[in-house]
Amino acid sequence: MKNFFEDSPESKEESQARAQFIKSLIEKLPFYESKENKNAEDKYRVGNLYYLKKDFKKAFFWLEQAAEEGFLEAQYCLGGMYFEGQGAAQNYQKAAYWFEKAAEQGDRDAANDLGLMYLEGQGVTQDFQKCAYWYEKAAERGHVIAQFNTGNMYAKGLGVAKSNQKFTYWHEKAAQQGHPKAQANLGGMYYFGSYGVTKNDQKAAYWYEKAAQQGELNAQFYLGVMYSQGLKISHQRISKNHKKAAHWFEKAAEQGAAEAQFNLGTLYYGGRGVSTNYKKAAHWFEKAAEQGIAEAQFNLGTMYFHGQGVEKNYIQAYKWITLAKADELENEGCEEYLSALNNAMSISQIVETQRLAREFKPKKAVEIKPH
Repeated sequence: MKNFFEDSPESKEESQARAQFIKSLIEKLPFYESKENKNAEDKYRVGNLYYLKKDFKKAFFWLEQAAEEGFLEAQYCLGGMYFEGQGAAQNYQKAAYWFEKAAEQGDRDAANDLGLMYLEGQGVTQDFQKCAYWYEKAAERGHVIAQFNTGNMYAKGLGVAKSNQKFTYWHEKAAQQGHPKAQANLGGMYYFGSYGVTKNDQKAAYWYEKAAQQGELNAQFYLGVMYSQGLKISHQRISKNHKKAAHWFEKAAEQGAAEAQFNLGTLYYGGRGVSTNYKKAAHWFEKAAEQGIAEAQFNLGTMYFHGQGVEKNYIQAYKWITLAKADELENEGCEEYLSALNNAMSISQIVETQRLAREFKPKKAVEIKPH
């Protein structure tokens, strides 16, 4: 259930101020409750204050009365309480009923929640057309998540006729309101020239950066790619910016993206955009290698062979280069290094290495999704 005081993550000071504000509101509860001849709004106010006090049974009692008298906010709150099982037994059918009452009066949160219930078949028969209908109603009223979801419905042709134009339209609406995934998707449309959008690196970088600043993984990765390759603006490619590429690859790498980890390792190895640092290069190559990136496995193996950034270790070198070769890496260096290692290692060491390679299981990769 959503109330007026749900918010984004806040600082300790903001949390304390919020708690004090709520406390001051709750202190007014006896005054509002003792008021005679309460109208629907009064009942809603009393119910909402009981909700803030976490006395859900009394909150439900007052909100139900206000909802039955047609008070929109109470209808939505009552639907939320039925959905969560607060103050009454959980009942998705009744939640949907009250969400629809509020949605019919123009409440965008209720319309979005009702769309989700039709999508998942909670309390209602699954119906993609009704889902799309209520999502779009909420989207038209400015609900950012509904705008994103409506765009996805048009992209997939789910409950509506497939339309790249409407997909782009709704994602742009959501992106303008700060939705990170919509911003990343919009960046992808401009970067790849997909979904009927004309390729435009400048607009791609703009939306990718908006999303990347909010921690959106795909945007961070592709922004790194764009800066490492150079942006193409007005048919001219602007010079590369490896420093910015390293910054964004590191953000994506810290979220576990193997391709970003490999690219960051390459930048640290070559000293592009960052100071040359073999230790950090080996660290990021290992992260990517553990997720099965063959190029990273080869590079890590050669670093163990030469003792670059790691202590020289022929067993680890043999293991990682063997794995890279098994992944059919098109690199003649694999055979050269393995030949050199065969000459330098004992038979027992080679047997041990082969065992390590056989037992290797790549970690589940964090996927980068091109749009």
